Amino acid sequence: MGCLISGSDEGRFRPAESRSNPMNKSKLNRTISVLAFAVTLAMAFYLVGCDLIQSSDDSDDTLALGLLALSASSAGCNSCVTNNDSSLPSWIKDNFKCMTVTTSGSNYVFKTSNLPPYTNGYYSQISGCYTNDFPSGNSPNPNTISSQSITLTIPNEGTRNSTETATDYGAMGVTVNGLAIYNSQAAPGDTLADELDTMDSANGHPTDIGQYHHHTEPYKITNNGSELVGISLDGYPIFGRNEPDGDLPGAGGTPTPALDGNGGHTHSHTTYGSIYHYHVNYDSGSGGYLILKNKFHGTPGTSGN
Repeated sequence: MGCLISGSDEGRFRPAESRSNPMNKSKLNRTISVLAFAVTLAMAFYLVGCDLIQSSDDSDDTLALGLLALSASSAGCNSCVTNNDSSLPSWIKDNFKCMTVTTSGSNYVFKTSNLPPYTNGYYSQISGCYTNDFPSGNSPNPNTISSQSITLTIPNEGTRNSTETATDYGAMGVTVNGLAIYNSQAAPGDTLADELDTMDSANGHPTDIGQYHHHTEPYKITNNGSELVGISLDGYPIFGRNEPDGDLPGAGGTPTPALDGNGGHTHSHTTYGSIYHYHVNYDSGSGGYLILKNKFHGTPGTSGN
């Protein structure tokens, strides 16, 4: 009789960012990590055991699969692979890493496993990618990063939408290092202000399905700077808080136009030409610097996981 392992994936409409009693968080995380390790180890030995029952000829292959399962949890921060189509414009081809970006008709297609390419406190504690990097006063939510399969199909030329489309839950854009950008909406029942104290040192955290993301200024990319942060689902680039000259939008000796209600404006950028673009900007409601607000300037593409 053969040995069978079966399972199923359950989709969820709204990935929630669960919170828990701070006194129980570290204990819960340790328990989850131990259980995850035990399950992975059991699967590895189960595979090897089944193989020994069935045949000794290919036991080396099955052992390799078991060891691969054991090492998978440490692949995250070391798995940055970039595969960008040569036909892409240079601002995408040269800046977007840790993902695959191609062209398809009038769209760009971004595919990412959404694993932070650096160590942090939301990787499993049994992985080589874990480090307790939470700023003073912050503590983790009970969730753990897991690999995703996010595809964003984004118009290759932003088009102003006369009827503004609301942003939604989930990935509304992607950062230059391959991570999901969320809007200002927190998990149902929370506000973003409630969740800011669960951010790691990069200013991100995962949902209950392990989808790591940024609502606010991603510190591994920009911190009160003018760097390219990523691209929005409507095809427009997103920059840090400042203009290339270091001034805030709408301020300084030669001010650029003030930001509109969506957090963007149009002017001639020294690198990217005259184009509408978003800026990371302060949100008084949450006390954070949002990457995207609640409406798109243009017509959005699609996002799926």
